[in-house]
Amino acid sequence: MIDRSELEANKFYWAKSLARDELEIVYVSTIFGTDKEFWTVATIGSEEHAMPEEFVFLCEVFSPEVEARATR
Repeated sequence: MIDRSELEANKFYWAKSLARDELEIVYVSTIFGTDKEFWTVATIGSEEHAMPEEFVFLCEVFSPEVEARATR
């Protein structure tokens, strides 16, 4: 698990929604401001934004090129 204090903006994470009890990929968004207090969590495939407190963050989702470089 990743503590919310360790999240980074503009990154994707596997997270569990506490409201829906589902795993999903989410994006930590700075659409409302770059300070952490303004960050929201955007669910992929929708325009919904939620507060980070509404999720348990499991791990970062890396892009394929990052993973390819890490395995070389």
